[in-house]
Amino acid sequence: MEQANRRAVGKCFGSAVVGPRGQLVIPMEARKELGIDMGTKLLAFSHFQGRGLIFVKVEVVEELFNIMSR
Repeated sequence: MEQANRRAVGKCFGSAVVGPRGQLVIPMEARKELGIDMGTKLLAFSHFQGRGLIFVKVEVVEELFNIMSR
């Protein structure tokens, strides 16, 4: 039961530091597990009442919109 609850929240892959040009590096384990390669487009959403950021692959959002429009 505890395992199922943790997966609902998500998985922590570590931390990332914002560089001087506003860039950050996604941890390697996250890129491998989630299939994020160079050139993958991500949408950035505000979360946790403006205190957090969530990234979602554009292709996943497009799939969702296609399902909703059917």
